[in-house]
Amino acid sequence: MGVLMAWGPYIFETLGTSLDEIEHDGGGRWAEHEIIGRRPASQFLGPDMEKVTLKGCSWPWLAGGGPAAQVAAMRAEAEAGSQFPLLSMSGDVAGLFHLKSISSTGQHLDAGGNAQKLGYTLHFRRSSEGAGAIFNAWP
Repeated sequence: MGVLMAWGPYIFETLGTSLDEIEHDGGGRWAEHEIIGRRPASQFLGPDMEKVTLKGCSWPWLAGGGPAAQVAAMRAEAEAGSQFPLLSMSGDVAGLFHLKSISSTGQHLDAGGNAQKLGYTLHFRRSSEGAGAIFNAWP
């Protein structure tokens, strides 16, 4: 069982809550200003919101139900507005992130309605400096 990533206390590994895909988006914000008789001018506003998406699947019956409980616990963390460091096991600490949204899909239901395969998608956003506070833009 190899650990691949973690969001605070939640571990993504090669067995259990298996991580299949990582998408990392970032960039800069630009505003365009209309100018009569010329092309619009662009102005750099600063870095854009950093986004990380994790996709994976697990087999709760194989891992003793733990993955389904972890997905449920992460859903509760998202609803509570929790923020944790997001890090890879190669030593890269991406910073403090919150879970913007979480979706899961149960497949191959047994006679009791329990999913034998659980797919999930987690959309993380970098938490702002100041723990989400809005700062005055003027000095």
